[in-house]
Amino acid sequence: MAKKATADFQKQYEALEKITDDFEAGNYNLETGLKKFEEGLALAKQLKAYLEDVEHSIKTIKGKYRELTSETDSER
Repeated sequence: MAKKATADFQKQYEALEKITDDFEAGNYNLETGLKKFEEGLALAKQLKAYLEDVEHSIKTIKGKYRELTSETDSER
């Protein structure tokens, strides 16, 4: 994964955590809370998409490794 993508993920995650913490502390009025709720949902969607990409990458790597080990085993 690219270093920038990881840094962006971290920033987005921290922003979502702050929104959540502020909601739990009761720091938002109704109008601001609605905006922050929408912002939080957008962040959660972006984070989920990133994690799905990472999961796909891991499955691809594992598949390649299985292919390599299968080929090596069959050569013996």
